[in-house]
Amino acid sequence: MLQTSPSDAAVAKLLLQPIQPRKCGLPLVDKLREGIVQHGGITGFRGLGGILRSMDDNGNRMLSRAELKGGLLEMGIPTTELEMDTLMRHFDRDSNGQVTSQEFVGGLKPELWPHRRELVLSAFKLLSTVLGGQIRLNDLARLHDSAHHPEVLAGLKSPPTVSNEFISTWNRTGDDLITRDDFLDYYSDISAALESDDYFELLVRNVWHLTGGKGPAANSSCRSVIVVHQDGRQTRQVIRNDLGIEADDLGLILARMKEQGVVDAKAVKLA
Repeated sequence: MLQTSPSDAAVAKLLLQPIQPRKCGLPLVDKLREGIVQHGGITGFRGLGGILRSMDDNGNRMLSRAELKGGLLEMGIPTTELEMDTLMRHFDRDSNGQVTSQEFVGGLKPELWPHRRELVLSAFKLLSTVLGGQIRLNDLARLHDSAHHPEVLAGLKSPPTVSNEFISTWNRTGDDLITRDDFLDYYSDISAALESDDYFELLVRNVWHLTGGKGPAANSSCRSVIVVHQDGRQTRQVIRNDLGIEADDLGLILARMKEQGVVDAKAVKLA
């Protein structure tokens, strides 16, 4: 069952819309992108290396025209010779008759749009602040809020399933450092699978507790608390960018409220 307010039709519509990858305008490439998402879901583009290896019959880490044609056929995408001419021009950027791994990935995965890149960097900055500048995969696993991932809110997956998918696609050990470029690369792959800006924004904001967003893309994971004011009034407030703040750390939450401008806060309690 959809875990969202029935009155919020815009959010419900966003959560239940089919996942569609970004399009490039070449029908065969777009069909291949759709196949990647249908097979691997939101994290499907993290598996491009595996797709390349499955097509690479001679193991030279490059695809000949025949290997690409055969690989597409195995994926249920038959091609004519004219269509293969178009595909080779698209993938084979140096026109040497071979598609390298870089050309294959570059031809399939669109660049991260600037506004999405800015959002991802904001999340990385928040993580870096919370973790004191060094981010390890174990830290990402601990702080990643799978319970507020859009696929969980839509009732499509459980939090443990989303957590496992998130960690398994990094191909790293828990103690490995995650750099800014690593983080951008991960979300570049996720972005390729998502045509919807609102869905991408909601995903990033919710799993990393990044305050902001408008309409259906607005963050819904940051915790609300009841603030008791000096005059006895009680108001509901949202803890902004509350990544890593535990629910029972009322002293820190009270300090955060004052930092947010609620200077007359006397006490806080969970909403």
